[in-house]
Amino acid sequence: MSFGRVRASNTCVKSHTRRLAIGNLAILTLAFPLCAEDAASSLKGATPSSASASRAEELAAAPSTLASANAAPVLPPVTPEPVHPAAMIVRTTTPERSRTALRTWQALIVAQHTAAAFDAWTTRKALSSGNGYERDPLMKPFANSATIYPATQAAPILFDFLGYRMMRSHNRYLRHTWWVPQAVSFAGSVWCGSRNLRVANLKR
Repeated sequence: MSFGRVRASNTCVKSHTRRLAIGNLAILTLAFPLCAEDAASSLKGATPSSASASRAEELAAAPSTLASANAAPVLPPVTPEPVHPAAMIVRTTTPERSRTALRTWQALIVAQHTAAAFDAWTTRKALSSGNGYERDPLMKPFANSATIYPATQAAPILFDFLGYRMMRSHNRYLRHTWWVPQAVSFAGSVWCGSRNLRVANLKR
């Protein structure tokens, strides 16, 4: 608004200044709540932005976590356990010696059964001569008949079986002395037979 060259009076200037001051105060009064609302809204807008920023960081870190979870686990190298050989029974006899022992066992079978038959025959001869009698209580019931022959074969059969089991035994001592029972039976039958012959040949 232009007043030209006219000088305004002091009263008009003062009244105009007062009006301007009152108008400014009214404008400030009305504008302060709006500024407060703008500040509050700006603060509210900043909080979601910070929350969204933190959420974005979490999402950025999430793929690596998922990737590490979905990744195949790293297994340590598997080393095979040492295989221990099964316990084996080592036989001291070789296959050749086993075949030799079997042949010896068969020869002892023939020898002792023949010696038992010889003992039975000489016993019958000594009894028939009247110079002797049967001292074995187990053989006495069979001494006066031919049943003495099969009766004297019972003990050799038992010794045959015992010698075979000893030959196949895992005990080293038994495996090396398997022939003793058959040899003792053979020697006993031969000794008894020879004694029976001496008794039968006695002269009164």
